[in-house]
Amino acid sequence: MAGDAPGTPGPLAAWVRRHDVQLSEVVWAAAMLIWFVLIGIAWVARDVPEAPKQFLVNAACVAAVLVLRPFMLTAKGGILRLLRWWYPVLFYGLLFMETGPLVPALHPRDFDRELAAIDRAILGVDPTVWLQRWHHPLLSEYLQLCYASYYFLPLAAGAQLVRRHGTRPLTEGLSVISLAFYGSYLCYFLVPSIGPRFTIPHDFPLQGLWTFDAVHHFLAGAEGRMHDCFPSGHTAITIIALMYAWRAHRPTFFALLPIGLGLIFSTVYLRYHYVIDLIAALPLVALTFGVGLPMVRLWNRWLGIGGGGAAELEEGAAARPAEAGATRG
Repeated sequence: MAGDAPGTPGPLAAWVRRHDVQLSEVVWAAAMLIWFVLIGIAWVARDVPEAPKQFLVNAACVAAVLVLRPFMLTAKGGILRLLRWWYPVLFYGLLFMETGPLVPALHPRDFDRELAAIDRAILGVDPTVWLQRWHHPLLSEYLQLCYASYYFLPLAAGAQLVRRHGTRPLTEGLSVISLAFYGSYLCYFLVPSIGPRFTIPHDFPLQGLWTFDAVHHFLAGAEGRMHDCFPSGHTAITIIALMYAWRAHRPTFFALLPIGLGLIFSTVYLRYHYVIDLIAALPLVALTFGVGLPMVRLWNRWLGIGGGGAAELEEGAAARPAEAGATRG
């Protein structure tokens, strides 16, 4: 890779171009490799009962991608064409749910006491307790729906990227946001914590109006007692999604902004996160772009396909009409 001159791809780069391998797929493959290692450690060293099943499920998913990928490349439309660009997104939820048994098995210590103490040192109160004075069923209803839109925001921003700028900026954006997803998951292993809803006494349970109970109980049942607080992935992913929405399509950004701000606020109001979790999301965002954007430039330079979407996104460049038109066609 290092020996390939810019604009003149070597044998490996030529193979990558011939098979239309996207950087987002490379990031996905690297994440899966790391995950197999973590599952293997949990299986062999910790004897985690779920580890063999997780290994088989992940192996089956990877095998399915490898089998279907040639058909994705030749598909003219339909679900296979969508999967060609979007399949790495499907693994965000899978790997997140697998952190449930893996995190406490590999790092059996919670840091909730320390995180709550940091909140009190910064603010002088437990934020989730202090926010009880502002509790209102209508506000709880809105914020619970905002919180549930976590995966919708990146998809909405990505849809505008591909619609207005073409598929290459989409895959480059997916590469960057994937780093944030997987980076936050790895941080859970470093600082396991379950959140203030489990560790801090509150005066009353939250109440909504219409969908609150159903959504709240669905999320609680689906996730269970996860060690997924530090840093706040909801905050990091929301910030990144809004940044891409801003550069892709300003009306979309302004439509998503109240949802995104509500989502970030909801993480504390709904007692999922400590405030320090949100603060810690900011360096994660900075690190994601600090690694992701240069990675996109190097990838494009290696393949000899120009500066690419990362530089354009940084500068807010105009859309690529030809590529976007080809994508819509």
